[in-house]
Amino acid sequence: MTGAPARKPSLLKKGVTVDKDVLTLARERIAHVFDLHDHVAVSLSGGKDSTVILNLTLDEARRRGRLPLRVVFFDEECIYSENINYIRRVAQNPDVA
Repeated sequence: MTGAPARKPSLLKKGVTVDKDVLTLARERIAHVFDLHDHVAVSLSGGKDSTVILNLTLDEARRRGRLPLRVVFFDEECIYSENINYIRRVAQNPDVA
């Protein structure tokens, strides 16, 4: 059977524009998580993406007086030594539990 390829659904409705940047939206979403939950934790792999989320979440936790922030790291035993060293430095931060 032939025809047009299936299209991925858009995350936004057609014709809807977003007038905020991704950083503002990320901060709003993190604030919303704090609004909804008494206990917030961040999963940290040591990579750039989870590091950004960690730092944005720490900013919000500081703003709300909800430190230390719970941070979870799962050692898969196949991680670069530089990442392990970074995780150890994060663990020494008094704002992190």
